[in-house]
Amino acid sequence: MCPGRFLSLSASIDRHDVDPTKIQVPCLIIGAESDQLVFAEQLRTLAERLGDLAQLHLLDSLYGHDMFLKEAERVGSLIAPFVAGEE
Repeated sequence: MCPGRFLSLSASIDRHDVDPTKIQVPCLIIGAESDQLVFAEQLRTLAERLGDLAQLHLLDSLYGHDMFLKEAERVGSLIAPFVAGEE
């Protein structure tokens, strides 16, 4: 990735601002307790702000933020029923 593209992505992440209280659809939140980029406490706060719409799963993982890449089957087993409406 070229430096300009990385800076553009970084800036867009910094400007991203969504008010969770305005979300009106079910939300699946999956995170790793060991994540050092998106902390478990941040995900708990988001789930609290979403109220009954949130389904929160905080998993123990050696891989932290990379859990989504390293443990695809485990994460997928949570996503599949949610997408199918079976949650």
